[in-house]
Amino acid sequence: MLIDKWIIFDFDGTLADTLPVWVDTWNFLANKYGYKIIESEDYPRLKAMSSLAIKAELGIPWRRLLPLEREGRKKFAEQFASHQLYPGIAEMVKKLKQQGFGLAILTSNALETVEACLKSNHCDGVFNFIYAGNPLFEKGGKLKKLLKEHNIGLSQAIYVGDETRDIDAGRLAGIRVASVTWGVNTKEILLAHHPDFLAEKPEQLLEVFKPRGSSSQRG
Repeated sequence: MLIDKWIIFDFDGTLADTLPVWVDTWNFLANKYGYKIIESEDYPRLKAMSSLAIKAELGIPWRRLLPLEREGRKKFAEQFASHQLYPGIAEMVKKLKQQGFGLAILTSNALETVEACLKSNHCDGVFNFIYAGNPLFEKGGKLKKLLKEHNIGLSQAIYVGDETRDIDAGRLAGIRVASVTWGVNTKEILLAHHPDFLAEKPEQLLEVFKPRGSSSQRG
C-alpha cells in the first residue's frame, strides 16, 4: 500500500518515559568523570533550558559528547528494565496506524532497547521502521537521510519530539514539527522555538494528524 503521510517520532521523552533512567545514567557518568550531578531540585530549571544550554550547564565539552553518549547508551540499556511508554501512547500510535499513516522512530537509543519497549507494550509491528543508535548531535542530518532513503517527500512528513533540538532537527530537514510537553522540555521553552504544532497530551496528536484541519495549538 502506498503511504501518503508519515509521522516520525523521537523515542526518549516522546514515546517512552525514560527521563528518570537517563538522569540516573548521567549521574553515574558524572560521578565517574567528575561532571555536575543532576539533583531532583534541578529538574524544573533544566527542563526550561534548550538542549545546548543543558550541555553547557552540566559542563560537557564537545569533544566528550560522542564517547559519553556511547557509554551512556550501554549503561541506560542495563537499567531500563520497565520499558514503559507514556500513558495513552500505545493507543495513540495504534489508532494512527489504523488510519493509514506510516510510522517511524528516529532515536539515539539502542535498537534492541526500543524494540524491547515496543514489544512489552504490545506495539511491535506498529512502526514501519526504526532508525536507532544515532549520535545526538547528528539528528537533523539523520532525519534528512531517513527521508531520502525511504523516498518521503518533505510535505509528507511530520517529526514529533519533546526537546528544542527536535525542533531544530525538523527545521534542518525541512519538515514540520509537532512538540509534546510531557517529556524533557517545558511548554514555554518549546513555544519559544516555534514548533508547527504543540500537544499537551497524546490524544491531541490525533487531532494534529487529522487529514483535514486541526484543532491543536500551534506554536
